[in-house]
Amino acid sequence: MIIKLDGICENGKVAVALIMSEITLDSIEQLNTEYKFCRDAIDMCWEWLEGGNVNKYEICSLIANDNKCLADITNNTEDDKLGNKYGTIMISVSYVAWQAYNKENNYHYPQYLEVVDDEYLVELIKDLIEIDKLITEENIKFILNNLREKYPDNVNDKFCIISKAKILDNIVKRMK
Repeated sequence: MIIKLDGICENGKVAVALIMSEITLDSIEQLNTEYKFCRDAIDMCWEWLEGGNVNKYEICSLIANDNKCLADITNNTEDDKLGNKYGTIMISVSYVAWQAYNKENNYHYPQYLEVVDDEYLVELIKDLIEIDKLITEENIKFILNNLREKYPDNVNDKFCIISKAKILDNIVKRMK
């Protein structure tokens, strides 16, 4: 399957990353010790997407810092399958952080974000389809077509306004 993000505004692409993290988090048991951290990280990213009081540095601190972070959770998980799921969430959050820098026209990324771009997100989607089998090609087509229709790429408004509730109600709930 060829996956293209063309025709979707930048925040729409962020929504794709967050939908992927929501789907992944749904496959992790809530009793898991790192579930709450991941839930909070995804919620912070949604808050940034909706224009909340979250900045790029706060998002980056979820990925890598001297305390608890997604990189450590991913690397320290003994169960490979669970580690891959945490890695998916880390990649999604990394994409959000990268877009937060882009939104400010600040292209001096932390080193761990230098590899992030739209292709990074496309590879994540392919892995979720082919390796993790957490989403189907049909669901991806539905998500991308819905976002192209509702949040088209617009030169004058690359970072369109997006609501978490609308995304979850109009896209994620319809997939189940």
